[in-house]
Amino acid sequence: MAKEMMFSLAIRKKKFKEDFFWMHDDYEFKICDIDCKDRYWLADPFLFERDGTAYIFYEAFDLILHKGIIGYSRLREDGSFTPPKMVIEEPYHLSFPYIFEKEGSIYIMPEGCADYSIRLYKAIDFPDC
Repeated sequence: MAKEMMFSLAIRKKKFKEDFFWMHDDYEFKICDIDCKDRYWLADPFLFERDGTAYIFYEAFDLILHKGIIGYSRLREDGSFTPPKMVIEEPYHLSFPYIFEKEGSIYIMPEGCADYSIRLYKAIDFPDC
């Protein structure tokens, strides 16, 4: 039986600094082949670059716990990705890991509406939060 695919993450490399997807229609996406060992499906990618290394943060929907957890993978120089590493888990579902840097600190503010709150996480040991 074929494995059901829920979502696929994909990235597109810019051709130049100000290259935005709406500027032309000949861009190509590269599927992010991240081995989740059939435990997670990945959604809501958020790219972040720090010190010359590109990371892709995402919702990792746990098929056992039935909730989203925030994880990341590092983009290797050969174009492959490291295995997923989970960094933020709460008793409720998390998704859309908005990540940004301000005054030298890195913050993640995932969507967590099941908790009826907005939480801002400050990274202590980036990228492992």
